[in-house]
Amino acid sequence: MQTALMTRTQRARKDRRRRRQFWLWIFLFVVSAWLGAALAFDRWYTINDAAGIDQAQALNLKTNPGDAKADAIVVLTGGPHRIETAIRLLLQGRARRILISGVNAQTTPADIARLHNVSASLFECCIQIEKTSRDTAGNARESARWLEQKGFSSLILVTADYHMLRSLAEFERLMPEAAITPYPVQVRQAPVRRRLIEFHKTVLSVITRRLREVPHDARS
Repeated sequence: MQTALMTRTQRARKDRRRRRQFWLWIFLFVVSAWLGAALAFDRWYTINDAAGIDQAQALNLKTNPGDAKADAIVVLTGGPHRIETAIRLLLQGRARRILISGVNAQTTPADIARLHNVSASLFECCIQIEKTSRDTAGNARESARWLEQKGFSSLILVTADYHMLRSLAEFERLMPEAAITPYPVQVRQAPVRRRLIEFHKTVLSVITRRLREVPHDARS
């Protein structure tokens, strides 16, 4: 009987070892695939950048549509030329209002007006800032709330080209009925670190969105 007990114990140990090895191989495979995709993404981005190909075009996004018009413009902070691009579109009559999303808590409308040489009257009538959001998902959430409050149904989304794919996915998820026109601001030679971080954030965003789509019963 003691021999049989030892045999069962040994089998249990072997089973646990096999399970650990199995999950270790799964983990290594996922990490390898992730790193491989990241390196491929970086290579793709670098080749396109060297060739002068706009990243939004390479991703089949509509790049700076000359006839873009909407109820409002939503511009996401975090990079150069975004706010000035949105203001230029407003002055061209492309939309009635601008929401600048993700503004630093210490920044005032007067600061932005002074930095971009915009009159205070333009801010009073047509430009609003939002300081609550801290990430892209927050940008989309606060923008959706703002659009609903204003009764708007269409927008021009302004952000950097490398950030547009994830931003558009978040906005479309929270505003499925809204007509969203991407207006990417081209960024030449963005740092490799920034590109890789954005890639990983995009992958995580896609995974999170897919998990949310799984019925609750299927998760249990």
